[in-house]
Amino acid sequence: MRFEISDEVRERATRCPHNFACLEDPDQVCPVKANVRDKVLFVRVRRRVGCPYSLSFGEDDICQCPVRRALYRRHQV
Repeated sequence: MRFEISDEVRERATRCPHNFACLEDPDQVCPVKANVRDKVLFVRVRRRVGCPYSLSFGEDDICQCPVRRALYRRHQV
């Protein structure tokens, strides 16, 4: 499955080290645990190493990736 995300959103994700693998393969997407006010995504991180958009918050992780947020908003993934 391929997800469509605008070029504008992709351009904001300048630090993606995985070449937007999440758009090609749903298994690469970190599952959302909670969405707070459509601003903060708590996720279960699939790749513990190497994502500059992942922020540890106690026992949880917050995803700050613009592409990940767009995937959730547009596709509910």
